[in-house]
Amino acid sequence: MQSQTFSGFALSGPILAAVQREGYTTPTDIQASAIPPLLEGRDLLGTAQTGTGKTAAFVLPLLDRLMKERADLPAGAADVRPDRGRSDRGRPGPARPRALILAPTRELAIQIDQSISGYGAGCGISHTVVFGGAPKPTQASKLRSRPQILTATPGRLMDFIGERLIDLSQVEILILDEADRMLDMGFIPTVRQIAAMADRRNQTVLFSATMPREIEGLAQELLKNPQRIAIAPKEMTVEKIRQSVLYMDKEHKGTMLPQLIRDRGMFRVIVFTRTKHRASRIATMLGKEKIPSDSIHGDRSQNQRQRALESFRRGRIQVLVATDVAARGIDVDDVTHVINFEIPNE
Repeated sequence: MQSQTFSGFALSGPILAAVQREGYTTPTDIQASAIPPLLEGRDLLGTAQTGTGKTAAFVLPLLDRLMKERADLPAGAADVRPDRGRSDRGRPGPARPRALILAPTRELAIQIDQSISGYGAGCGISHTVVFGGAPKPTQASKLRSRPQILTATPGRLMDFIGERLIDLSQVEILILDEADRMLDMGFIPTVRQIAAMADRRNQTVLFSATMPREIEGLAQELLKNPQRIAIAPKEMTVEKIRQSVLYMDKEHKGTMLPQLIRDRGMFRVIVFTRTKHRASRIATMLGKEKIPSDSIHGDRSQNQRQRALESFRRGRIQVLVATDVAARGIDVDDVTHVINFEIPNE
């Protein structure tokens, strides 16, 4: 640990106040290791498991940098860079963010943007998020506000770039979160395209839960003399979590699942499946068994996915069924049980 409290970092007052409002005083290991070099403007390659506090580790230094750069401007000066704001014909030009955060899933992108809202309250830093599965006109309208920070999933970002609603020529900071998940989902070629468009950046950050050879190669391409941080999980198996395996024929799983939920008193359960079709089918089956359930997967609209997550958070449904691709996009407190209906692909 490099600092016992957040006040030990050279963060701006409004950001420290926001951290305190969120109820945090002591940084996690990844935060203590990553925040100082990021505040110095260094590139960073970080390896840490999901749920270790990576989002704050990059959001806090990002907000701090943008705040301090704005404060350094002469009184009354506008933060205007070349080609920023309007097209040659006088019409509003594309959004030209200064910072771009790439995330593999819609849920993770939304959570990152929500963290920016929370930690950036009082900072005056504009931001928005774009992702697939949601109406484009609504997101396009938010892009017209010229956000300084843009969080995006790769596919929707490329859509808006193709429609000339986003221009990455002014990106100074590029952050890739959950890079190994982007590899699993086939996004790495797109990530390379995006990075090439943001060729004026002076800081690049890459976080990944694991470091396969392809991600190591990507890091070597994109990062310059990076600070390397690897936070190993203290325990691969958390002592407070009891794990078990039930062996049975495939055709018996559907009958056993509702019985297991009732017999074990499971009241806030996540069930992971391999396929979107099976996630929907299990949620429907549990509903017929009078167990309130819903599902999230790629074939559902973003509104449906958000509604299901919110219902699960608020206890309106007992079981949330999700494909394992969505695993890193679910952030819910007080989950009592997690069931892998099949052995996960990853």
